[in-house]
Amino acid sequence: MQKDTLSMTDEPSFSTTLKAIKMTNGLISFDPNLRKSLWKDLKLAKERILKVIKYANILKLSEEELYFLTDISDLKKAVEHIKQKFGTKIILITLGEKGSFYQTKEKSGYVEAMKVNPIDTTGAGDSFLAAFLYYFISNKNFNIEEALKFANTAAAITVTRRGAIPALPTLDEINNFKNKAPF
Repeated sequence: MQKDTLSMTDEPSFSTTLKAIKMTNGLISFDPNLRKSLWKDLKLAKERILKVIKYANILKLSEEELYFLTDISDLKKAVEHIKQKFGTKIILITLGEKGSFYQTKEKSGYVEAMKVNPIDTTGAGDSFLAAFLYYFISNKNFNIEEALKFANTAAAITVTRRGAIPALPTLDEINNFKNKAPF
């Protein structure tokens, strides 16, 4: 199950979403995709997001969302705080042109972004997470660094195009671009 906070701004949608998450026996991926302008109360947004994080196996946050949720301005300390408080198995932090950071039970690290000339960043985070999840479920010998290179490639392609849905790359485009372009 993949969730975001767009269904969590009001009741009864939040309670229904939380109930569905609690009933899920499978993998839960959560990307808050926080849009502050959609929330009347940011304190409530933070509370609701933190309630859902405890159920996530995979958590994807932007750097800005990480600092908002933890009130810690050091990336590694903020990620460690999330890991310790919620026991999240995989934490992914998108860093824009700097790439991404990950934390698992065993290790953490940075994966560089591909160098591109961005046109529109709309959809980059969605593209990143979709590509990561595809790689995660499609590879028996899962390697998080390779998954993040794949995800960063998808995001890099997305930002070189305009719009959200039309900018999303195909699997062939990701593989071709990843094989040609250096990180």
